[in-house]
Amino acid sequence: MYTYHTVSILDLPAELLLDIIARLPQPSVLHFAITCKTFYQLSLPVLYDTVRLAAQGVSEFRSKVERNDPSLSWVHELKLLRSDARRSGLYPGSGCIFQDEAFLSAFANLRSFDTLDYARMKGWSEFLNVLEALPSSVRHFRGRVCTSDDNALDSLGRVYPSYQTLDLILSPEGLAFDLISQDHNINNVPPSLSHVFPNLAHLSLTLIFLSGCITSFLRECHFPALETFQLVNRDAIMPDFMLDMAHADALLVFFARHACTLRDLHLPAWAIEPEVGDRFSGTPLTLEHMRSGFNLLHYLARSHAFSSSLLTLSVSPSAELRVFGVPSLPAEFMGFNSVRTLELAVNHDPSGLVLGLAFSFDIDAIPTAFPALECLEIRVHETISVKTVVTYLGAYHPRALLRCKTLSRMVFIYRGFRRETRDAFLVRCREEANGAGNITLERVQSPS
Repeated sequence: MYTYHTVSILDLPAELLLDIIARLPQPSVLHFAITCKTFYQLSLPVLYDTVRLAAQGVSEFRSKVERNDPSLSWVHELKLLRSDARRSGLYPGSGCIFQDEAFLSAFANLRSFDTLDYARMKGWSEFLNVLEALPSSVRHFRGRVCTSDDNALDSLGRVYPSYQTLDLILSPEGLAFDLISQDHNINNVPPSLSHVFPNLAHLSLTLIFLSGCITSFLRECHFPALETFQLVNRDAIMPDFMLDMAHADALLVFFARHACTLRDLHLPAWAIEPEVGDRFSGTPLTLEHMRSGFNLLHYLARSHAFSSSLLTLSVSPSAELRVFGVPSLPAEFMGFNSVRTLELAVNHDPSGLVLGLAFSFDIDAIPTAFPALECLEIRVHETISVKTVVTYLGAYHPRALLRCKTLSRMVFIYRGFRRETRDAFLVRCREEANGAGNITLERVQSPS
C-alpha cells in the first residue's frame, strides 16, 4: 500500500528557492515576496541585488549606512539617478554622493556602479577619489567626467586591476555654447587610462567636444585584455568626425596593438577621408562584431582577415553619405563570408536627408556580399513616414531574398510608431517577405 505525502514549495531547500527567485523578472519577485513572511525574507537578497537611487532613495540608504544595515551586503549593482530639480545641472548640489566615502564604501559586495544619469565628476581627481572609496569587489564602472586640466591619472599612480568594464562620457568644463564662443583648455584623453585599468576587457568612451583630442590616447594606450571597444562622438557641430591623416594613423596603431584580443568594435560616427582610406586595407583585425557607418566599413572590407571573421555587422546611418557620396565596394571585395547577422537602419539626419537603409550597395547584392547570412534586422524610427518606409522596403524583392540560401529570419525593430502607422508598416513588411517561404518575419518594439 502506497503512502502519499503532500509536498509544499516550502519543503524545497532555501538555496534552490533562492536560485529560482533570482531567475524571475522583478515584478514577479515582488508578487512572490508579498505572499508570506517566509517568501518575503527569501526574496530580499534578490530585490536588493540591483538598486536604483534617486534623491529620496539616497536619504533612505544613508540611514541604512549609519546603522550598518545587513541588507547593504546584498546590493551587487548600484545606479544613481538625478532628481528632476537637478536634471539640467552639470554637477550635483550639496550632499553629493561623490564626496561621501562612508556611503560609497558601505556596499561590501558591490560589483557594478553606474553614475551616468547622476552628475559629472569634477575632473580626474574626483574620479579617482570615487574609485578609491568604492569596495574592492567592484568590476564595472559607468560615469561622466569633466576632463579638467588636472593630471591626477598620471601623478597619483593608482592602479585598479580588478576593473573589467569602464564606460565613460567625457566632456570639457563649460557648457556647449561656451565652447563655441570662447577658447577653452580642452585636454587630450589621457593614454595613462590603460595603466590605471590594466585588465579592462570592455571600454566605452563617449566624447563631447573632445573628438579632436583622442589621437595620443589611441597611439599610446594598451589594454592587454581588451575585447570590446566603443568610441562615440557626440559633438553637436560635427556629429560625424572625419579622420584626417593623424587620427587615421593613431587608429591604425590602436588596431595593431589590440588585434590579438579585440573582438567587438563600435565606431558609429567616425568616417575616413578618401585620401587616407587605403591605409586601412591591411588592418590585422579579426573581429566578431562590428558597428560603423558604411564609409569606414568600405575601407576595412579590403582586409581579408577582417571580412572573413565577422559574425554580426551593424551598419549605422550617418551624414557621411552626404559628405562623401555613395562609395562603391572595392573590385577585389569577395563578400563577408562569415557574417550571420546583418543589422540595417531606416533613418534620417536632422537636416531631413533620408539615409535609407544605411547601406550603399543595391539590396540585390546582399546574397553575394553575405552568402552565409541567417538573420536580417531592420530598424525603423517613427520620424520616417510610412510612404518612405514602403519605398525602401520595395527594394526587398522576394527573389533577392530567395537567393540568400541560409536566410531564415527577418526582424523589423520599430520605435515610436502610433498603432495605426505601425500596423500599416507591418502589413507591408509581410507582403514583401511573403514570397520567400523559408523566411520567418518577426517584429520587435524597441523601448528606446
